[in-house]
Amino acid sequence: QRRYWAENYGGIVEKSQVVHTRPPKSMRRRSTLCCVSAWLAVTHRSGAIACTLKVGADCAGSDLPNADIGPMPSAEACCEACGAQHGCKAFVWHGPTAVPPRECYLKTDCDRPAHGANTTAGVLSGAFPPFTNDPFCNHGHSGPAPTPPTHPLPRVRPPVPNRTFISAAVEAKLDQLVNKRQWRDPELATLLWNCLPNTLDTTVWQAPTDTDPTGPSFVSTGDQASMYLRDSSNQILPYIRFAGAEPDGIGRFIRGILRRYVDSVLLDPYANSFDYTDGDRRCNPNAWLKDNTTMINPVTGKRVNAMRPGIHQRKWEMDSLAAVLKVGRLYFNVTQDARPFDARWRQAVALILHTFRAQQTSLDPTNFTSVNYTFQTVTTEPKDTSAHGIGRNHRYTGMIRTSFLPSDDSPRYPYFVPANAFAVTELRGTAALLRRLGGGDPGDEALAVAAETLADEVDQGIQRWGVVMHSTGVKVYAMEVDGFGNYFFADDANVPSLISLPFFGYLPATDPVYQNTRRLLLSNLTNPYFYGCGHPNDGCGFLGGIGSEDASGNAGLGRVWALSLCTRLLTVVDNSTESDTERLAILETIREASGGTGLMHESYWFEDSSVYTRFWFAMANSYLGEAILNLAETRPDLLFKD
Repeated sequence: QRRYWAENYGGIVEKSQVVHTRPPKSMRRRSTLCCVSAWLAVTHRSGAIACTLKVGADCAGSDLPNADIGPMPSAEACCEACGAQHGCKAFVWHGPTAVPPRECYLKTDCDRPAHGANTTAGVLSGAFPPFTNDPFCNHGHSGPAPTPPTHPLPRVRPPVPNRTFISAAVEAKLDQLVNKRQWRDPELATLLWNCLPNTLDTTVWQAPTDTDPTGPSFVSTGDQASMYLRDSSNQILPYIRFAGAEPDGIGRFIRGILRRYVDSVLLDPYANSFDYTDGDRRCNPNAWLKDNTTMINPVTGKRVNAMRPGIHQRKWEMDSLAAVLKVGRLYFNVTQDARPFDARWRQAVALILHTFRAQQTSLDPTNFTSVNYTFQTVTTEPKDTSAHGIGRNHRYTGMIRTSFLPSDDSPRYPYFVPANAFAVTELRGTAALLRRLGGGDPGDEALAVAAETLADEVDQGIQRWGVVMHSTGVKVYAMEVDGFGNYFFADDANVPSLISLPFFGYLPATDPVYQNTRRLLLSNLTNPYFYGCGHPNDGCGFLGGIGSEDASGNAGLGRVWALSLCTRLLTVVDNSTESDTERLAILETIREASGGTGLMHESYWFEDSSVYTRFWFAMANSYLGEAILNLAETRPDLLFKD
């Protein structure tokens, strides 16, 4: 704190000492600093604006639209910006050593104040409110703190006593690969060491125990105190391969995930993320105050608010339900363990099929008022809401419509082709699983037939409407279509995506239409969300990648998602010299994408990876772990000298 004041105001503040300092030249004759105590509560006045500042404090949630207004030279300047903004009653300013530095965030209130590292919070009027217990609803959990860039990359795993779950099988594999092999690039070894166990190290809030072996598991996304179905399925993906070898360790943990999935789907199949406890809704007021999401009451037939305790966000992202099916399929394939697949799991599968069928039905002037799902929210960003609450006009195609993409953006056209392809794979996989579980049971067979029939209809829709002739003269898979012949060609930076089609098993990487699609997506001439160089021979220092509108700043323009790099690595077509050159270039780019922190992030500026969003994004870390594990299993010579 003393260093903070010395750097910003030229004064030295000792504990419990009242000090007046001479403000910076730009603030002279305009500000008065008073009442600086051990907590450095300061009243700042400038004209009609009076702010009470609290050094070392934060205000949880309550962001105004476009809350991040960029760097400000001081907390006082952030105060003045708040006073000039309609609806702003509080703010948070990042100090010069924070990440990002000197950033100013505007708030509607500071009803949930919290201790903050390298931040100063303030309110426009009155005393700064007292701190509350667990204002972020993280239940005592915390993750890695942002660090300045370091090379060689640092090892940043938490100390063993602070890790939230320890798997002996995962630790043994890490030790074998990282500590007992000679790596061609030691920094990739460091990334694997940090990233592969990051979900287990930092995000496990609940897991079965010896006294409650059939209990649920809960993993947060990291920097968000909620569990997303899609994100969590990718967070645990690299661990499923160890479930058979460690049935009462990582295997039991994944069985707990499956139980939580069943509970979540049965609570609401349209929700994409869920709170740890019902009471956590107090930390997520926007979902209750700004989001307007409805359903039809099955008893009264009237439209009602569909939010309920336990739901964190109710965005219909159809790939979330396919992710639930995927984890079950993979777990059984590895373990042959039928314990998680009880009557409630079958009930959840039936509800998933019912929900897919409801969203397969196209909307028209005769039925749109009876749709069972709507979503709108108060926002200045069109991508954050669903047009008219139901999406844009479309025709029946056999595919399933979605309201939001994996990146949380709303689609331009309702049929998101990658998620439909993902659903085809998992519906067929679930049908096969039901037959292996049921042993001829009529109920299981009927459910399997229903899944297969739906998968065939969706697949026919993809091939009829999702394969289009691109303006370059080749056939490609479109990202989005509407059934009227219109399409949008790009790719989502998250997964599922068009690039990931071979990874989740929809088609082989050698498929000629896929190869056309991949080639055009990996170019900034034909993909509006690709930034940088597409190929090693383009002459750049490192490869570019695919971004998204959902990354903060500049509508996401210029920000590459690390997830897209991992997907690209996982889908290189063969073992030719050209393909290996591509793999090595991707690995080099992944190393650079860390920004010198030793971890993966949501996105980074395509020309400077030290400028990134979301320092603690566990899905990106796990997905990097999956990509490198996959390479170690299939092409170890590219990683190791020995």
